[in-house]
Amino acid sequence: MQYSNRRSVLLDLNKRRIRIYRSVLHLLGDPTHIAIIVTPHESLVKIQQSEKYDPKSYSIERIINNRDRTLEIYCQPFLQSLYEMNECWDRNQAYRVYGDISSDGIEVTFKFSDSVQYGKESGCKVDV
Repeated sequence: MQYSNRRSVLLDLNKRRIRIYRSVLHLLGDPTHIAIIVTPHESLVKIQQSEKYDPKSYSIERIINNRDRTLEIYCQPFLQSLYEMNECWDRNQAYRVYGDISSDGIEVTFKFSDSVQYGKESGCKVDV
């Protein structure tokens, strides 16, 4: 799969939220529903277009209709599981994770090895 158009999400472990920027949703075609898929053995998260009736889907109609700049999802168990997969992350920090959109525009893949502590220049590299 070929990738282009790098984008990022913010994983804020301290505030227990994931912030998905509008630019990421726009790259996915401004869907009304998304699915967030975690692949622990590959150390990555995928955000993909989804259907309303998919049990894994998350409705994002609010952000599309209100023109909010970001979608914020608060979920302590989700972020706890991400934290446990990344030994170099600090529980009290936020991390920007960079990703790439697939050539078919259906999903954006975010690799934990492409994470940077928010507000810092040095990256947090994870052996994958």
